[in-house]
Amino acid sequence: GGMGGGMGANGMGAPPMPPAPGYGGGSSYGGYGGSNEDRSCVMLVYGLEPPKWNCERLFNLICQYGNVNKIFFMKAKPNTAMVEMGSPEGVENVTRNLHNVEAFGEKLRFDVSKKHIRINNNPPEFVMTDGSSSVKEYYNERNMNRFLTTETSRKNRIIHPSKVVHFFNIPKISDTDLANLFRNAGAVVPTQIKWMPPKNEAKVQGVGLCYFDNVEDATEAMILVNHQPVDQRNIKLCFSPAKY
Repeated sequence: GGMGGGMGANGMGAPPMPPAPGYGGGSSYGGYGGSNEDRSCVMLVYGLEPPKWNCERLFNLICQYGNVNKIFFMKAKPNTAMVEMGSPEGVENVTRNLHNVEAFGEKLRFDVSKKHIRINNNPPEFVMTDGSSSVKEYYNERNMNRFLTTETSRKNRIIHPSKVVHFFNIPKISDTDLANLFRNAGAVVPTQIKWMPPKNEAKVQGVGLCYFDNVEDATEAMILVNHQPVDQRNIKLCFSPAKY
């Protein structure tokens, strides 16, 4: 095995496009071979103060770094969650890019689990402060996990949080409607919205960039607005390397 897994002909030359499928993807059914088996797919997340956080919101932040299999919050420590990613690379992408990111006035900490490679025992389920369940599985969320194929994996930019958020997967709507989506979710409204021209004239799709004054505003928007419903679709967000 060694380091070869999944890094082959996809080219190491262009950093923004990580090689797929060995990068953050992984599958929910194991069978990796090689060095992956002793590397953990599980991480602990600290700084998730209730009532701001739940499984969906944590998923919204980490899904751009790798497939997510399962999230659960700990009853004894309600500001702590355990997450199983689809692969060890997903854990590495999160810990490398999100460690110490600030959201809702708290610094988040992400630690690789030293005890677990996978989450094998179901944790006790309880109702969170906001009424949602403390446990959620994402194995079968085909339209939410973003590293399911080589093609979709390649589209993900593995970067640190930035002040610019890229949005896609919605129809074209007015700036006011888009701003209200952020406002109604409790996020800061973007200081500027830029729509990108559609690549295909037949498809009037809503793709563009939202600009924020600082990284924390953008991070909170990611947590609160990612996957919000818009006309029978769900808006998808990711951090963008675009400059002002």
